[in-house]
Order: sequence, then C-alpha cells, then structure tokens
Amino acid sequence: MEEIINVLEDYEGVTLYDYRVIFPSINKKQRNFLIDHFHEYAWNVGLSIAQCFVTTMPKTGLLGAFKNNVADIEFVFKSSKPYEDKDQIEWTESDLVDLLDTRLVGKEQFFSNIYYSGEDLENNKPKFFDQHGYEYDVIIDKYSSIIKVNITDKEQ
Repeated sequence: MEEIINVLEDYEGVTLYDYRVIFPSINKKQRNFLIDHFHEYAWNVGLSIAQCFVTTMPKTGLLGAFKNNVADIEFVFKSSKPYEDKDQIEWTESDLVDLLDTRLVGKEQFFSNIYYSGEDLENNKPKFFDQHGYEYDVIIDKYSSIIKVNITDKEQ
C-alpha cells in the first residue's frame, strides 16, 4: 500500500478511528482522482484524516500497457471523527462538526462530489467499513447514502 496522507503528529493524543473504502474496478485515472479527492477532504472540517493508504494499481507488461487496466482499489484511513450510522434527520449541530457521517454523505459532501466529478464513477458501488468493521454499501448520487449490510444479506 502507498501512504498518501500522513499528519499523525497533528493528532497526537487524539483518539483515531480506522476506516476502509473499497472502490471496485477502478482505472488509473479514477484512482488518481480519488487520491486527490481524499486530499481535498482530509482537513479537520472534512474527513479529518490523520493518515491514509491506498492500494497500488497492478503492474502490466508491455503487451498489457494498452489495455484498460482496472482493479479494486482500497483506501485505509485514520480519522479523529467517529462514524455512528445516524440518519440525516437525527443529526444535531454538534454532529455536523464531530461525526464522520455528516462529511461522507449529503449534498456537496465526500461521496456526492464523486458523482459530479466527471470521472465516470457514478455507477461505482464502493464498500465502506466503519471503525467496528461493519460493512456498508455506498450509493453515489446527488446526496449519496451509506446502507449497512446485514449479516443475513451477506449469507444469501
């Protein structure tokens, strides 16, 4: 994995939560856009990212250099904001500042801005994993949403 953000010293003494986002079938251009997108949202008012890693694109030989090389790309990051899986109608003023939920979904937030990127990611089906390891399906659209995957859904 490649480290793309490291400002751990700015978060010394602060509780950090571990998250993962997996974008399936991403090409190199889309991966580069997503790396930039994580950087844009890394600040305290955004996702408050202390450290972030991303998987690398698979190597291709000379014959594979002209193919549309795609891979599932995983971002692993540490944030000072907890994720609580709260419905938007339940958000309080302090939640807007303190919770990761409020920066991931909603108009003009992390996932909804991917929808408007022009990088052909609006039909991508990312997976988000919270600090407890729970899996969520991400819907990328104007407002975006994160839906918890039930264990029974996985078994079917």
